[in-house]
Amino acid sequence: MADKKDEPGAALNARACSNCLAPEGSANAPKISACARCSLVAYCSKDCQRAHWKASHKQCCIAKADRMPRQHHSLGVPKNATPMAAVAGEECSICLDRLSNAPAITLQCTHVFHAACVSQLRTFGVKQTCPLCRTLLSPGPESLNDEAARRYAVLHQLVARGTESWSALTAESKRDLDAVVDGFRAAAEQGSAEAQRNLGFLYKNGRGVAQSDE
Repeated sequence: MADKKDEPGAALNARACSNCLAPEGSANAPKISACARCSLVAYCSKDCQRAHWKASHKQCCIAKADRMPRQHHSLGVPKNATPMAAVAGEECSICLDRLSNAPAITLQCTHVFHAACVSQLRTFGVKQTCPLCRTLLSPGPESLNDEAARRYAVLHQLVARGTESWSALTAESKRDLDAVVDGFRAAAEQGSAEAQRNLGFLYKNGRGVAQSDE
């Protein structure tokens, strides 16, 4: 069994309100309900949901379907398209420097840019879409990793208390675990070392993915 420190987000509390942190079942939070859009956070009341939305969640609330790599036929991206980074001498369309000169990331639409250029666009408040085809960009790797770790912590505590087991999760918990995998994978693909480590932990233990030491 892995040490508790090896669990992604193990220090977080069990299922609790993402705004006031009241644990589910307490007097202030008899029932916790997940965000209907992303399902990565949960709240004890509409007031807490509105407060958390305004404070931070608005910036990283992305529907699960939008967090998955997609093919956009209407935008001229054919099925099984090869990422543009595979083209020798390709340039970043933002800074016009060669992609090989700095770390690059591949967006859901398969367009490739320097990671620093995409981060800089967010810093300046540019609408979070691909500069070329306007496909929605995913949140930054830190936000994706944090949200996935929070969701994993809830599942970890349910299993630790004996409410569920990793080999027999409920349908809802399986969906939650899928969201965890999606979040860690998206952050890992954007260069987050922490997310890469967390995704490796899931593969090592076969949680939400087929077990693999590779």
